[in-house]
Amino acid sequence: MEKINLSKPLQKDWIAGQESGIIYNVIQENADWSNYLPIEEYQRIFFDTFACVRFSALNTIEIIINRMIAKNEISSDNLSWLKEKGYLDENNLINFSDRFTANMSNTTKMGNFLTAVGDSINNNGLVPESAFKGSEATSWEDYYCIIGEDLKDLGIEFKKRLQINYDWVLCGKENIESIKYYLKQSPIQIVSTCCPGWSTDDIVKSCGIVSQHATVIYGYTDEYLKDFDSYSPFEKKLAIDYGIVWAIKYAVKEVEEEIVPKFDYVFKNKMFKGERSANVKNLQELLKLDGVYHKDIDCTGYYGNITQQAVKDFCIKYSVASYWELAIVNGRWCGSKTISKLNEIAKKY
Repeated sequence: MEKINLSKPLQKDWIAGQESGIIYNVIQENADWSNYLPIEEYQRIFFDTFACVRFSALNTIEIIINRMIAKNEISSDNLSWLKEKGYLDENNLINFSDRFTANMSNTTKMGNFLTAVGDSINNNGLVPESAFKGSEATSWEDYYCIIGEDLKDLGIEFKKRLQINYDWVLCGKENIESIKYYLKQSPIQIVSTCCPGWSTDDIVKSCGIVSQHATVIYGYTDEYLKDFDSYSPFEKKLAIDYGIVWAIKYAVKEVEEEIVPKFDYVFKNKMFKGERSANVKNLQELLKLDGVYHKDIDCTGYYGNITQQAVKDFCIKYSVASYWELAIVNGRWCGSKTISKLNEIAKKY
């Protein structure tokens, strides 16, 4: 098993239901992704790759794309490109190179972070297993070798066609209802402990919440969660109350030409961190146009950590107040001075 490094989400991290670039929508109404499971692959070959975070992240994404292909939700141009470059097998199932992502996310024998893998996928793209096979490595050093520029270029070309993002579903607290809710949008990558019975077909009962191994939840029944692993048996059953406190979901969409909207709104009321309103949504839209709010983050109308940082950056950028005033407020609210400057800048757009 792999040591998995975990910490509370950073201020820039996306959190489902709060500030995120992933808009919630129901994709799989029954929350069951069984028909789209990926190719079964062992993370242990001649040696253990300590790559369960990569295997589970890519398994999650493969499930999503397998469904998109089955439902004809990928353009013919992108589908042809995926086939030409070897991403799809003879059954039209997609298979990404775990070895490539393990290398690009800087895996060590001390483990890795869920977010490091997610960021690597977002920044470096993905390459097919057929182009960089893990099964061909004969040692740890061979598996984690220097990546050629041709593979890196292929990953970037993939990134130009399919955009992959992630956000947090669970951040240190158990919430089975949240898992069930977001399973309608995506399979869920989880971190949990491997309790007695892990290597069997029986329902595995919870024995704690140690962060020991990463897998994928792809459905549930009244009794258990359906779990996909990188160790046999690949399809496991985790008790419905299994100890899970860390979870991430992914979203995949085809890259489209960006259209910049015209801004037409006047701010009148003060806004505060923790607020959810149409006023805050317009705030986020203006900050995005002004370049201090990341363009890939959805304007949800929730004033959280990311909006706080953007407001702070906006106030510093335009010298809205004195150094001491900015230090005290720290982006936690938009007062009269900030609103006045927002309305002034809004006229530019």
